[in-house]
Amino acid sequence: MPIPPKLVMLRTLSEVPLSEYSDLQTPKNLIDKKQRLSFLKMLRQKPASVVAARANNRTKTLSFNAAVWLNFMTSAKNPVSLWLSYKDGNGENTILVDEQCMGESTSAMLSGSVSIKFVGNIEYLRACCGGVSAEEKLSVEELHVRRLEDDIIFPDAFQKIA
Repeated sequence: MPIPPKLVMLRTLSEVPLSEYSDLQTPKNLIDKKQRLSFLKMLRQKPASVVAARANNRTKTLSFNAAVWLNFMTSAKNPVSLWLSYKDGNGENTILVDEQCMGESTSAMLSGSVSIKFVGNIEYLRACCGGVSAEEKLSVEELHVRRLEDDIIFPDAFQKIA
């Protein structure tokens, strides 16, 4: 369930590439300079305004696999969490992916799959870390956020078994 980001103290780890949450189609002929340049121009455009996003008020759902490997200088005092933060036609929201109590450990792998219901277009999607104070130093060893396709979630082989 999405939560307004103002209620959770988050540290942005990385912006998720537009290609993971947008339905932009790459040009069919990458050799064609005109198609390639028009695609690049489209990628550089600013995201649709909130007004335009609200005009397209259909609710859609996207699912993502997300994982991060975090290293800390000293063990974290609070539970550490991975969140996906996004802005759509309804405003800013965040959704919890995974949370872990670290104890004495100085590294953690957080991962999981989440589904985001959004209205209009997604203006941005960010991978964020929660439970980390501003004084705590951390490094991101690896981070991945990938959109799940319907056939990946429920492959035909599993549907026949169920």
